[in-house]
Amino acid sequence: VYSKATLSGNIAFSGMDFGGNGIVGANEIDGADLSAAQISADGALGGRFTAKGGWTVEDGKLPGLGAPVDLPEHIK
Repeated sequence: VYSKATLSGNIAFSGMDFGGNGIVGANEIDGADLSAAQISADGALGGRFTAKGGWTVEDGKLPGLGAPVDLPEHIK
């Protein structure tokens, strides 16, 4: 049985092309676009990842469980 999911706060790197449906937005499957600069500047990705949620965040890195994660080269 399939039921439609409700999306909210969905994001994606704006430089990524993954053949999505082309409908961009926080409530859409392709997510709201975040630039490399936005991702690099905010380790919590707009407050979506928090210590309360179990994430370790640091500006200039991606959130991680236990430790932040270095940004991949294509996002630096």
